Amino acid sequence: MTKKSFYISFWAIVLFAISIIVLVSVNNGAIDLAISQNLVSGLAPGERYSTNVFGRIFEIFGEQPLYIFAQLFLALTFVVLDKRRPRVWCLLGQVISGFLSIVVGFAAIHSIVRYFCNYYAPESNWISFFSPLPFVVYALSGLIISSIYYFILRKPLQRLIDYDLNTLIRIAVVAFVAVAIGQILVQFILKPVFSRVRYRAINVNSSLTFLPWYQVNSSVPTDLGVNIKDDFHSFPSGHVASASTTFVLMLIPCYYQNMRTKKVYLLCTLIPAVYTITVALARIIYGAHYFSDVFFGFLIIFAFIWIAYFVQRAVNKENPFIEAKKIK
Repeated sequence: MTKKSFYISFWAIVLFAISIIVLVSVNNGAIDLAISQNLVSGLAPGERYSTNVFGRIFEIFGEQPLYIFAQLFLALTFVVLDKRRPRVWCLLGQVISGFLSIVVGFAAIHSIVRYFCNYYAPESNWISFFSPLPFVVYALSGLIISSIYYFILRKPLQRLIDYDLNTLIRIAVVAFVAVAIGQILVQFILKPVFSRVRYRAINVNSSLTFLPWYQVNSSVPTDLGVNIKDDFHSFPSGHVASASTTFVLMLIPCYYQNMRTKKVYLLCTLIPAVYTITVALARIIYGAHYFSDVFFGFLIIFAFIWIAYFVQRAVNKENPFIEAKKIK
């Protein structure tokens, strides 16, 4: 990423973002609503969940990149602390990272099972964290998943640590800070503040009305009736925010000189872009989100990744740009 290419890309993204925001804002979001009306598929009158297979697959698995990223970060933490001093504190750090890895595995499996139950067994106790049998199964699954991640990643991570520990830590910290702040903003601040009604929620309860993305919903009923709390968490899209975690791949050629090739740049851009667009399209087709929801879900995480990158470079007094002659 040279200085020239950054500014060209930056202003192109800014103009693109402004165009999209204007598009989904004009006429009280009429275009935003029209996109959903034309794309939503398999949603029968009065039903909450569409029968569209494409939408269901990515509702179930669309958030998994966030859990994978968390497992990578925790596995890295565990390996970095191995055989380091003072040993007592490092062992404590390994215990904590190992426990959190199990929790992440627990949450990943529970997320998948919960969506399946929503479609096929909405009264099942497997939806709950705390039902005895499901809790034990989820906990054991978390332990197995975290162990698999550790044994698969231990040697590759150790090689990266031996090659350049400082660079690896920089990437991990930048990615963790960006994703953590972005997810907190999306899941715990913007969703409850805006309380935007999902398209499929209106399909269940015709008394609910569409609101443009910029309008805070001040009329969430205290008695939900046929609705559920999740019906009022449309803006922004948590699934797309989680899918956009994959854009941390774009940091790889920024930190590793031997990875600065056109092929690597292309792969590190196309892979997250294709996956994120696929999840975004699936969420609209499924009636879970409007176009504005998925766009802002992407934009927030993408912006925080690059903000964190430039902040890290500034703090460490490093040049964030790469000389053009170093790019093959």
